[in-house]
Amino acid sequence: MDSATLAEVLSPSQISQFLNCPAKWMCRYLLDLKDPGTAATALGTAFHETIAHNFRQKRETARDLPLAECLEFFRNALGRQLETIRLQKDEHPMEVLELGETMIAKYVEEATSRPISSAALRSAWPGEH
Repeated sequence: MDSATLAEVLSPSQISQFLNCPAKWMCRYLLDLKDPGTAATALGTAFHETIAHNFRQKRETARDLPLAECLEFFRNALGRQLETIRLQKDEHPMEVLELGETMIAKYVEEATSRPISSAALRSAWPGEH
């Protein structure tokens, strides 16, 4: 390694992972072998993708997407995520879907009803003005 120190190359999460389990760090970062996700990570990722999709659209039009469009986007995002994970014996895709749809409906009902200033929207995406 040139003059760069390990602290300049490794992220704090990589260092923590290495200290916790060097073999797992090697599989993840050197061999690029990812842990299969869980139903929770699939749900969380799909939820966050949906919120980001809504905010991108809101940034352009100053309007939130209707619930039906958010749900459609969420279902597609969740479907993609569920293809990449290994469900546990007690996890069922329809339960994950129903929970996610409830979360999206709650988000649209509560979070999108509050106005957001255009300055706040612009600051949410630095460098994209």
